[in-house]
Amino acid sequence: MKYMKICIIFVIVTILVLMGLIIYLHQVEKNDNQNVNIENIDNTKESILDDNNVDFNLISDNEDTMQVDDSVDKSIKSVTDRKSFYTVEECIKNYINYVVEKEYNSIYALLDHEFINENRITVENISENIEKFENKQVLRIKEMYMQNTDKEGYTKYYVYGKIRDDRSIDEKNEIVEKDYYITVILNDNNMYYTINPSKEYYEKNIKNDDYR
Repeated sequence: MKYMKICIIFVIVTILVLMGLIIYLHQVEKNDNQNVNIENIDNTKESILDDNNVDFNLISDNEDTMQVDDSVDKSIKSVTDRKSFYTVEECIKNYINYVVEKEYNSIYALLDHEFINENRITVENISENIEKFENKQVLRIKEMYMQNTDKEGYTKYYVYGKIRDDRSIDEKNEIVEKDYYITVILNDNNMYYTINPSKEYYEKNIKNDDYR
């Protein structure tokens, strides 16, 4: 009888140990999966533009460490410098290419924090909050304006242009273009940048009557 009790106790203890081990392993696996997802986003941010052999980077997530200069001239001016023009154009083309390829992690890494926060954007709902392109696009910039910000080294570039599908020709054999508005926030010192693809954001800052 005594032996029987010992066996029952042993079985109960063994079951409890196994249950505890299963719960522990499940929690470890869950934490590992979360870490992988975070690392995927971080790795995307570090290598996103290297894939296209472009010498640009992304704005750091730690915006609190940026120095603020309240004395900076924030007036909006037309961009006349060719280097700045082509640099911003390349940033926009990179973003458009990611949209065409539906590379949502890369798109998320490029989006400006203000745009993300205002629209509550996640990697999962990006396609619902940005303009979508199915085929390769041809961009023709018509107007570009610049504005210094109170963050040292950062400049906002407001861009208006025409964009078209490289296959878009109507029944009259004419190229079909549509208006395209986008803003690039660029650190002119180290070439970090983000994108705000909102037409409303552009129009809020650029008054057509004042700048055209």
